[in-house]
Amino acid sequence: MKQRFKVSLFAAFFAFATASFAQISFGVKAGLNLANVITNDENAPEPKIVPTFQAGVVLDFGLTENIAIQSGISLQGKGYRTEDAILGQTIKTKADVFYLQVPAHLLYKGNGFFIGVGPYVGVAVSGNYRTEFLGKKETRTIKIGDTNNDDLTPLDIGLGAQVGLNIGLFALVPDMILDSPTWFLKNRLTEIM
Repeated sequence: MKQRFKVSLFAAFFAFATASFAQISFGVKAGLNLANVITNDENAPEPKIVPTFQAGVVLDFGLTENIAIQSGISLQGKGYRTEDAILGQTIKTKADVFYLQVPAHLLYKGNGFFIGVGPYVGVAVSGNYRTEFLGKKETRTIKIGDTNNDDLTPLDIGLGAQVGLNIGLFALVPDMILDSPTWFLKNRLTEIM
């Protein structure tokens, strides 16, 4: 975890340090996220994709004609849903979590396409957990923090990759949201812009 933080901090510093030598372009992004998680809990029901959104601003620091460092800040919707049976009755759950996320991607821009990879750091800002069982629906706020009483750790550090065309973007962004000595739960996210 400390190593990931150091790499992310270095990448962010490098992105901002090159700004004085780079051609800078600014943009707005918005799109669809197809969020899910993976877990090693064998007793947990299979998580399924949740459609959500993302929106933010993007800064490209051009290093050469074809190479740039992309950073910015965005609000990213992540989460998952499950469906399981308990005593013959269906129970549905859905988690929606929103993160403020800052990437530092190294991009190659070619003839009408681009490809990039790099770290990102996200901070969970809010979330809800919904349950439906025996016709009763319940919603509660996800507790974000670093104590045993919290549901979710606030820091989300990961590696993102993106491939894009000038008509759209596809980005696969795996990242960690919760890690414990006995089990883990990790985000899996596809962005479509």
